[in-house]
Amino acid sequence: MAEETRRAWGRVVQWLEENAPGNAAALAAPASVGEIAAAQSAIGVTFPQELRTWLLVNNGVRAAESELDRAHAHDDGCFLSSGWHLLSTDLMVKVHERQMPSPNESADDSPWRRSWIPFAVEADWMYGYFVDEASGAVGSWGDYGEVKLAEFPSLSTFFDHLVEEMQTVRTVTDGRLDCD
Repeated sequence: MAEETRRAWGRVVQWLEENAPGNAAALAAPASVGEIAAAQSAIGVTFPQELRTWLLVNNGVRAAESELDRAHAHDDGCFLSSGWHLLSTDLMVKVHERQMPSPNESADDSPWRRSWIPFAVEADWMYGYFVDEASGAVGSWGDYGEVKLAEFPSLSTFFDHLVEEMQTVRTVTDGRLDCD
C-alpha cells in the first residue's frame, strides 16, 4: 500500500511540475514523524498507513503569506477541484476540531466521526475530504451534514483520480491550474 501511495502521489507532483509549476511550488515539505504523531495524538486516532506514507512525502500545501490568513492555503496551493487544497498536519487537527460535535451537542446529532481524518478542504472548511481511520477509504463532507462515505476506496485512488481530472478536465493558465 505504501508503494502505491508514493506512486500515485508522485504522478500528481510530476504532472504539477510539468504543467502547473506555480501550483507545484506551493506543495509543502514532508511532515516529520513527530508532526504526524502530534496530529494523531490531538485527533485521538492512529492514521492509516497510507495517510502516514503520504504525509512523510508531503505535508499539504504552504500556508497563506498573510499572518491574518495562516489557517488557509497559499493561493497557488488551491489546485484541487473548486479551489480546494490539501491540509498540513496542523490544519488537519484544526479542521477536525471544528467538525467535532460541541460539548453541548450529542455525537448522535453530528454526522462527523472522530475516526474521520480531514486531508483536503475548500476555503471555509465547510466541505472537504477525509480518510476513515478504520477502512482507509476516502469520504467527503459538506455543509448541512452531507456525508459521502467511501467515495474512493483509498488515498491512492483519490490521487489517481486527481491526476486524471487535472489532465482531462482542468485548464492551466500562466503555469497555474484555474480554479473552477
